[in-house]
Amino acid sequence: MGAVLAAGSDPARQRLRWRHHRPRRGHLPPEDRRSGRRQRRDGGPRCRLPHHARRRRRDHRRPGRRPGPARAGRCLAPARRAHGDRRRRAGETASGASGGGVLNAGELDVDRSTVTHNRAVRAGGGIEAEAGSRTTVDRSTLSGNTTGAGPGNGGGLHLTGAGTVHVDRSHVVHNMAAAEGGGLWNSSAGTMTVTRTTVSGNTASGDQAENGGGGLYNDGGSLTVERSKVEHNVADGEAGSGGGILNNGGTLVVERTALRGNDAQRAGGGIEAAAGDTTVSRSDITGNETGPNPGNGGGVHLGGDGVVRLDRSSVTRNQAAGEGGGLWNSEAGTFTVTRTDIRNNSAPVGPDVYQDGNGDGFTIDRQTVPAAGS
Repeated sequence: MGAVLAAGSDPARQRLRWRHHRPRRGHLPPEDRRSGRRQRRDGGPRCRLPHHARRRRRDHRRPGRRPGPARAGRCLAPARRAHGDRRRRAGETASGASGGGVLNAGELDVDRSTVTHNRAVRAGGGIEAEAGSRTTVDRSTLSGNTTGAGPGNGGGLHLTGAGTVHVDRSHVVHNMAAAEGGGLWNSSAGTMTVTRTTVSGNTASGDQAENGGGGLYNDGGSLTVERSKVEHNVADGEAGSGGGILNNGGTLVVERTALRGNDAQRAGGGIEAAAGDTTVSRSDITGNETGPNPGNGGGVHLGGDGVVRLDRSSVTRNQAAGEGGGLWNSEAGTFTVTRTDIRNNSAPVGPDVYQDGNGDGFTIDRQTVPAAGS
């Protein structure tokens, strides 16, 4: 179950925390006490309790606290309820178009919890964070959440306007967005930080060149990804870009992160930098691919007059159907590579690196990459 914060309530009172809940043995039905299982009241799947929760112990919860609902193998309980909140079952569609699982208009802490199999018509299949909000997801899972097509952004989590989101030590997996940001979507005025988190198996299906970002989408804001894994995400629209990450004119920092096995139909199997400023350091860009439309930049693709800095990283075994199996730079782009291992990439033209047109802004350890390929 999720909780939706009422849009008309006082933001100062809208603070919600989810945490992992440990029911004592006495809360289990007699027939399930040996197995450690608890039957949901709505007849849904059982929730297997952690081993330590099966032992008899005193109940240290505050008086009146009721056990939380079972969800995907865990028991969740709100530690504090916001004024005017509502509860929603998994799989229901948000009537307000956004936030299939949780709609946050104030402060939200999701701690050791699972938000799964929710759906929103507009955006934020799992969580929608509205303008001015603060959202923290810690040691939790956003999985199997989806959005509809209007516009269809942020399958796992969507941030609108000038808010902040911090995702730490979590899993963002198997979410789907109809257009952009299969896993996470950051707004033009937003600040999003992702640390020690796995973003895997997410899909963004928008058909336009500016659509995609199978794992993460940055729509002109500030996005930082540190010590994380961005793996096996897909931008599968006809001209979808940025299988792992799409930075659309914003500021993107990727540090000590693995981008592996991501796929985009158009360009940027690992990262699509559509203008803006992108910095990648001490990271591994391996085994990413692009499809045939046109199929450029298997590892990293820079479009427009953007800037990319790649330092102390590895770019290996990436594939492009067209040009630049490893790295691709536009005619107007500035792409600076230092102390980086680039090898074993493949493409019909420019297997490792490709400089488009008559541009001269592509350098590797201060050596200019010749125009029209290497």
